[in-house]
Amino acid sequence: MGEGKNCEAWLCDLIEGVSSEELTKVLITLWFLWKERNNHLFNNPKLEEWEIVAKAQNYLEEYIEQQNRRNPGPPLSRARARTRCPLERTLKLNTDATILGEEGTGYGMILRDSAGNFLMGATHRTKTRWPIEMAEAQAMVWGLKLTREHYSLLLLMETDCQTLIQKLNRREATKLEVGLFVTRSVRLQRRMEV
Repeated sequence: MGEGKNCEAWLCDLIEGVSSEELTKVLITLWFLWKERNNHLFNNPKLEEWEIVAKAQNYLEEYIEQQNRRNPGPPLSRARARTRCPLERTLKLNTDATILGEEGTGYGMILRDSAGNFLMGATHRTKTRWPIEMAEAQAMVWGLKLTREHYSLLLLMETDCQTLIQKLNRREATKLEVGLFVTRSVRLQRRMEV
């Protein structure tokens, strides 16, 4: 990791220094190793190190294959956007969602202040299997609610779901299933405006 660096600093450097595809591989591998560590501590399986590494590699390959099936195009390719800090006395809320196959839906949020400092983050899983656009809308509503419980400053929202952004910007919803979430998001957003 380098002399004097802690894990947080190493991860920050990693995020800035590698492609989205490589970062995904590293994070999935780290997550899998943490999962196996917990499995070892609580379920006491007797696996050799090479078996854990092989399982991690297989899991990563399966993950990439599933992502490529869901998102045809260049493997794991997403435009790498640089995050911008909001104006002074404004918070920035990033939300994202994912479909977990038969397991349901997962979503998360990260809240930062105008200097880019981390304020709050959370994740949530539900057994409900929504279409991705609906899951993204639910992530936004959930993130807005959590933010409103703790902060009352202006808020800049950020999500990677383009269709949802377009609907929010027009303040309208054309699909009934997403309309409810978008309408709730817009109402919460308006209530939070100072």
